[in-house]
Amino acid sequence: MGMSKLTRIRRQMLAKWKLVLSFRKRAWELRDYPVHFVRQKADRQGDGSDPEAAVPRYRADVVNWIGLCGTGDTPAEALKDLSETFNLRRAHMDSMPRPGEYVPIKFAARNRIEANSALADDFIHHVLELEWAWISDESNLGEFGEGDSTESYCNKIRIRYGVDVADIADGNVAEILERIAAAKQQKG
Repeated sequence: MGMSKLTRIRRQMLAKWKLVLSFRKRAWELRDYPVHFVRQKADRQGDGSDPEAAVPRYRADVVNWIGLCGTGDTPAEALKDLSETFNLRRAHMDSMPRPGEYVPIKFAARNRIEANSALADDFIHHVLELEWAWISDESNLGEFGEGDSTESYCNKIRIRYGVDVADIADGNVAEILERIAAAKQQKG
């Protein structure tokens, strides 16, 4: 069930207030952003076999910043997790959005992947062994699967395509696909 109309109004009022306050300074910290806490409803009983699968009780969201949140079993833990995520995001951004502004999800480019789309589909099915995956130009092998190591993927690539990619240290999938495509082109 979604959030109530009153909750949405409160969140937007908080966002507007933080936006107004943001004009008093140039560098913003997490405390300058509108943060909203949500108590999550989830079946926390389970069978106890996978504690990682339990949904944390609380989520802390930066209002109007899609995808920026933190979770924890207490509001303080959720805020701490949000703070870590916020600092990581800030380290990778050229400039921070003004508190209270709407910040949509920004997907990484896929130009290099789309240039080899048929090969990417084959790679997803036969190397990653997934039915589907969203891969960007920045994706790397370490982002896929739980048990397979980069070395394991390199072996699968060598067997399927006859190409050695072990020297691609970061395991960038776009670079791997480009190398496979170039080797196929050379073979004719």
